[in-house]
Amino acid sequence: MFKALKNIGITIMAVIVLCSTLSFSVHKHFCGPFLKDVSVIVPSHGCGMETNNAKDLCKISIEKSCCNDIS
Repeated sequence: MFKALKNIGITIMAVIVLCSTLSFSVHKHFCGPFLKDVSVIVPSHGCGMETNNAKDLCKISIEKSCCNDIS
């Protein structure tokens, strides 16, 4: 019985050490106030609004994009 508890404890400690040494990042893409894309490890693709060609079509230039990427 003691040997089984010892093996369980060793396994739990090994999992804790493994999880503490892993690194990953979460990328989030917001379009305005709305969350459009979430991705783990690789950058998010976005919603397509960040490459808006409306600047070319009209004479009013947009100073700031409505999209925002957070890592």
